[in-house]
Amino acid sequence: MFGSLSMLARLSRDYYPAIALAQPLPLLILLLRQHSDGAIRARVCNFVGNICRYSDYFYKALDETGLLDEIIKCAGDEDSNTRKFACFALGNAAFHSALLYPRLKLAIPLLIECVQETTEKTRSNAAGALGNLVRNSPMV
Repeated sequence: MFGSLSMLARLSRDYYPAIALAQPLPLLILLLRQHSDGAIRARVCNFVGNICRYSDYFYKALDETGLLDEIIKCAGDEDSNTRKFACFALGNAAFHSALLYPRLKLAIPLLIECVQETTEKTRSNAAGALGNLVRNSPMV
């Protein structure tokens, strides 16, 4: 299910209302908290990055449901792909507005750690996320 929703989110923000109707966020939280497979956690983080790709449509829901807190934790996950996609999601969650900045401040130490990783894409995503955090607000 999430693969299809993630692909739709990646294509266009026109699909965001339909994705929101499916109410996937509570299940995503459970997957991040309880699933032992890093590939699943990575896909959840990728999905969150995709639903934040084109606008801040999901920002409020990410904050209210607590899903953003789980994504922040994933930036310190033991699985390298999970960290890579968590950095992608955090970067997109910081791109369109400053709405999530108060909570995203908690991600800064983890993003700094990820900038020092050996995986180029993780470093790039983490650096982009840090850059996006200064994009809309002087808070951080």
